[in-house]
Amino acid sequence: MITTIEDAIKYLRSLDYICMPSKYTYFHHNTSYVANYDREEGKYNKAWPEVPTEDFKVKFELSCVERDKRIKDALDFGGLEHASISYAPEKNSKLFAIRIIMPKNNLTDEEYKQLGLSNDDIKKLKSEYRGLGDIRHPKLANNEHVIMIGNITKDEVSGKDLDIVYGVREQDIISYANIVSQKLDIESVLPNDKFNRLKNRGLTSEDPNKALVVLSEFENEYNKEKGRVK
Repeated sequence: MITTIEDAIKYLRSLDYICMPSKYTYFHHNTSYVANYDREEGKYNKAWPEVPTEDFKVKFELSCVERDKRIKDALDFGGLEHASISYAPEKNSKLFAIRIIMPKNNLTDEEYKQLGLSNDDIKKLKSEYRGLGDIRHPKLANNEHVIMIGNITKDEVSGKDLDIVYGVREQDIISYANIVSQKLDIESVLPNDKFNRLKNRGLTSEDPNKALVVLSEFENEYNKEKGRVK
């Protein structure tokens, strides 16, 4: 039985797969990356300065689309290959996506409490599904703490290559980890790349005066697209 957030994180990040239990779905957020060294000082840039591989806190709100709605929209448009992987990205940015594994919106209060959610947690969850009041699309609320657990390198909906990082809200992670560990009602499984493409690969030397950071595969691709490397 997993009882702490630390143990839940350690367990989930150790897995070679990312699971979607039957009582969960995900919120999908299309975004993009621009390195800090390419940002104009004093100019707003909505792209992320790094791909989150540890955790992040939502600032203001994070607009998303729920998994089943994303699939339905693609089918309505003519087929799964039409599923969107971008939304008004910054010029010269590199696309990626964030998925937050969430309890579904149609569970009973008893089922939510079985997932470790308090009455306040349930109210917050339902508000996030309602877009925090605007009813257009789901949004994560300000200060939600999302803990990253892994990544995939291909969108299983559209079939397109795309770096997608997965996270779980702090209040969900212990219950989610226990369900995954007990293999209860798992609907789908995706291969976990364990952030291998996204994390820097250490230093070239132990000498701090000579050491250079070995960039991640993701950032090398970003620089190659800008013509900095061949």
